[in-house]
Amino acid sequence: MLNEAGISYGGLFARYSRRRGRLLRTLNPFTGQAVDYSTPLKGENWLLRVMTPGVISCEVEPTTLSYMDRGNRVRAYCDTLTIFGNNFGIADLVVDDLTPQAEESFEALRKACTVYNYTPQLRTKREIRDNLILLENLIHMRQQLILHPVLPQHTKAVKEFFEYAPRAVSPRESLQWTYRKYFPATVIDSALFALHCSGHLSINIEEVPYGPKSTFTFTCTA
Repeated sequence: MLNEAGISYGGLFARYSRRRGRLLRTLNPFTGQAVDYSTPLKGENWLLRVMTPGVISCEVEPTTLSYMDRGNRVRAYCDTLTIFGNNFGIADLVVDDLTPQAEESFEALRKACTVYNYTPQLRTKREIRDNLILLENLIHMRQQLILHPVLPQHTKAVKEFFEYAPRAVSPRESLQWTYRKYFPATVIDSALFALHCSGHLSINIEEVPYGPKSTFTFTCTA
């Protein structure tokens, strides 16, 4: 899980402060832009969303969600707005537990989502931290993509490997051996992660820590 005192930021730890209190910051591995959030739980929810295959954008605390109530414009609070390739949007409200205040805030978000045709979701700590293996894998994947950026030739090489050896017994080790003269092993991992997030490759990150027991299923050649 993300550290209470700071968030991994390119391998470093940092703490920021602002008027509202402690601010945690990380980098979006796909855009390179800084992402700020107020609690580790909200950061974990953002990580789960931004690393989901097929995501186009993932915005923290968007200010654009609102609706009209008896002639007054009401802004609905949203922690994370995720847009997918088919224009399907999910608006999350992140809370520790279900409380009357949380349900009231979620009702406002629900009303706003009807205006924008988004799907509102109330995300609790129990739901977000339900699979710690997945969270730890996503933290590792995000750091890997930041520290070892992927170039088109890297993902192209991995795609070609799976096209010619779709049933390789140990694809990760085979890839590293096949391209050892051209790419570092760390870049191969980054390429695998990038293809997973783009939907071209499926890795069992929900089941086991990333490593020797990881399995890979190539799902798309486009």
